[in-house]
Amino acid sequence: IGLLVLLILLRRSPGAPGAPGDHAAALLRLFIYGLLLDGLVMTVEGAIDVLETAIGDSAPEGDESDILALGLALLCEGGPTFGLLLRHVTGTLRGSPAERTSAAWTLFLDAALFISLLYTMVGAFEALDDLIGPDDFEVVSLVAPLVWGAAWALHWFRLLRVFGASSDLHLATGSATGLVALGIGSGGLLGELLRRGYVEVTDLSGAEPALREWAIVAALGAVVWAWYWWREYRSAPRSDAWYVHVLLVGALGGMGATIVASATGLYDVLVWAIGDRGGAPADEHFEWLPASVGVLAVGAASWAYHRWVIGRDEPDVRTGPMRVYDYLVAAAGLVASIVALSVGIVAVIEGVTPEPRGVD
Repeated sequence: IGLLVLLILLRRSPGAPGAPGDHAAALLRLFIYGLLLDGLVMTVEGAIDVLETAIGDSAPEGDESDILALGLALLCEGGPTFGLLLRHVTGTLRGSPAERTSAAWTLFLDAALFISLLYTMVGAFEALDDLIGPDDFEVVSLVAPLVWGAAWALHWFRLLRVFGASSDLHLATGSATGLVALGIGSGGLLGELLRRGYVEVTDLSGAEPALREWAIVAALGAVVWAWYWWREYRSAPRSDAWYVHVLLVGALGGMGATIVASATGLYDVLVWAIGDRGGAPADEHFEWLPASVGVLAVGAASWAYHRWVIGRDEPDVRTGPMRVYDYLVAAAGLVASIVALSVGIVAVIEGVTPEPRGVD
């Protein structure tokens, strides 16, 4: 890797990017940014392994040396690669405005921000779960979110603010990540709260619910969604990526969750009313109904909010993503109607058909 970095630095000077029509220069640019991303991941993972080994004491003694050796190897390879290439890339970006609008730079920045954001959220989830959980809190759980968070902050507050990006794809992916986490966490939290009430009423025995996990996911999703969407993307210029996020991810995704949850709950009710219950009592048969209600509520809220955003800002404008959304909504409605009719017919047939003899 060091030899490749040296050859690249000798091949191109910081202020002389390849011409837009030069395919060799474009391939070289992609190669450079690919190595830069690889160096970033190696450096961060190596730093995490070294710090966790130095701070923590939960790993077996034999595993500690292996993890430390792996971390040092990643740091020795990834650190110089990332440092030298980052210096080369920033020099090129300062000397060439055309480099800042290149597809390679945009893709690298989007990928680096998304990967670092995702791993920061995963690490923060584990740290918060350890903090508020029943077990003793271990400081080592803070290493991963802090290191990945520092990587995200470097790209957001330094590289993005100084050199910019030619697209808003990083805002769309970040907003979608926060929205999905917020929806999953909120739906799971509401469903778990309803299930707890249902258990109190029916005395249904089961596993201990993981209420705090859903609450942590919802909180992390709310923070990310508020930062990316509410602070940055909500009032941004209306691009294709913006419409795709609002219409296809927010509105259509919420509608899909609403349809699936309502169909699942309706199916349980129909099977209980006129179908084959399988001998299960009511408390067991409707055990998953609270989860369906939680998903239904969150999906409907996402659907209504994003449709309201479109109707408030541009009620008379029909763009390509809006047309695609209308077609997909019509197709989803048709499929849902066919499925509902089929399920209803099957439930009626099962309810009126006598059970064959000899079948337990």
